[in-house]
Amino acid sequence: MLCGESLYTKCGHDRAQHPYIVQKMREVARFMIKVKELSKSVKTLEQLCVPQNFVLAITACKEVSSYNADSNLFKTPSLALKIGYSLKKACQISLGQSLMSGDTVTERNVKNFIKLIDSHWRTNISSKALNTLQQARWNKGNTITLTEDVMALQKHLRKQESKEKLRKNANTADWKVLAETLLCQIILFNRRREGEASKLLLTVYEKRNVKPPNQDVVKSLTKLEQQLCSELTRLEIRGKRGKKVPVLLTKDMLTPNDVLNGSREKIGLTKDNPYVFAKVERSTHIRGSDCLRKYAAVCGAKDPKSLISTQLRKQVATLCQIMNLKDNELDQLAKFMGHDIRVHREYYRLSENTIQLAKVSKLLLSLEKGSEVYKGRSLEEIQFSTDGMDTSSRVLKRDIDG
Repeated sequence: MLCGESLYTKCGHDRAQHPYIVQKMREVARFMIKVKELSKSVKTLEQLCVPQNFVLAITACKEVSSYNADSNLFKTPSLALKIGYSLKKACQISLGQSLMSGDTVTERNVKNFIKLIDSHWRTNISSKALNTLQQARWNKGNTITLTEDVMALQKHLRKQESKEKLRKNANTADWKVLAETLLCQIILFNRRREGEASKLLLTVYEKRNVKPPNQDVVKSLTKLEQQLCSELTRLEIRGKRGKKVPVLLTKDMLTPNDVLNGSREKIGLTKDNPYVFAKVERSTHIRGSDCLRKYAAVCGAKDPKSLISTQLRKQVATLCQIMNLKDNELDQLAKFMGHDIRVHREYYRLSENTIQLAKVSKLLLSLEKGSEVYKGRSLEEIQFSTDGMDTSSRVLKRDIDG
């Protein structure tokens, strides 16, 4: 209960975090049910957090996460990792309670239990769970979203006529359709994380900056860039880990948004719901992932499963490699995406299968012709014919000019 109270104190003010709190409580509860099955003497989490019961905690964690000793793999490795974090957090809470109450016995036991977690939990649980997660990613299909699929989804979203229907007759069905389609359009256009766009607050939208941009900066821009500054509206929302991230809205997005906000009272939306894309029946927001999945399935896309916010963000990062952006341009993109440049280069700019097959294979095959043939040339300048290429031995039978 103290663990749940601590989580609620930290993020209970955000209703969107309530399911997360419930999830963490259920994880610890499942773990403790397994502990009680293995030992009749341990009844509470506090009784478990003593050095004598560390092996019991390891065993219970393995069983609740379906650990296979023969393959050294977990069926649910993420659960094993989460239990480790929650168990250490519970120990820290218990340590704080013992310090405040002057209970030196509990203090000593919990401190020693934390030392065991720091020294032995990784060997017995964490390293094996991480190894399971890494192996699951090997040879997994990892293609980026096709541009034509994005265009197909955008075209389908624009066909929805709920905006005019809602103006003429405010009703819940049309309000929901307009909210879902507009949310999808914002995620698609900005390549925003779906959770960030879904939590757009009504106060943030209403207090958006409508002042014209700085004229000194505008003069240094191209004619197209100056036009875009006047056409688009920028607002800032809360992103991952509390970071400030921007969202750009076109004029085609502002009008439907105003229609949505103007119809809230007419459809009976509760006043205490702070979200722009609110759920009519509850004081929470519409999930962007559900909206994308719903409309991707009916828009005629070749690969509807790839039309999710994560893949859309990765599409932008991968295309940056093709465009070869300058460092300052890459910095601006990374800030807009909501992460620093190091994360962008190490994680979001991972080489796709197509890039590796095309670029790296060209280099490897070229090396078999000898260094003198390609001396002083870049990968773009290297050209040869694949006719007659022996793929088994990787030997080119023709000359580079042939």
